[in-house]
Amino acid sequence: VKKASQLDASQLHYMGFVRSCGGDKFVHGPFKLFSYEAVPLIAEVSAKCDDWSSTSWDDVGVARCLKDLGLSLTLPAKSFGDAVEDNDRKHHPKTMELAAQASAKLGGSVSCLDYLHKMLPDDMRQFHRLVQQSPECHQHTASLLGAEVTIDDLYSQ
Repeated sequence: VKKASQLDASQLHYMGFVRSCGGDKFVHGPFKLFSYEAVPLIAEVSAKCDDWSSTSWDDVGVARCLKDLGLSLTLPAKSFGDAVEDNDRKHHPKTMELAAQASAKLGGSVSCLDYLHKMLPDDMRQFHRLVQQSPECHQHTASLLGAEVTIDDLYSQ
């Protein structure tokens, strides 16, 4: 929340953990940050792209819709915050390990992480306990772009 307060809500913002699909950048996963100014545009875009059956992934659908309507340059996907991601569906997500690794890079507090992608319920409970025990994050003046740690980072060590 502290990082988001640095944004100008009167400007168009579509932000989060940015990925690419077929060359189109999109904000991946359930965490999408839209500015106050962007919400009416997203509502209009969503209504115009009435057929969401072409993709089962809403995050990719938003990017395709923006592109189809010629708005991908008006409202480009931008990176926001500090995140960890393990999106591999073939194994138990190692998001908790990534969170520990990322928090070490961010000064030792898991409370500095803005979002994590793909966590199972038991891992979520464990992560919330860690956040409650973690020191307060003092990174609110850091770059909005932050750090993104993926499963590839964990295995590359």
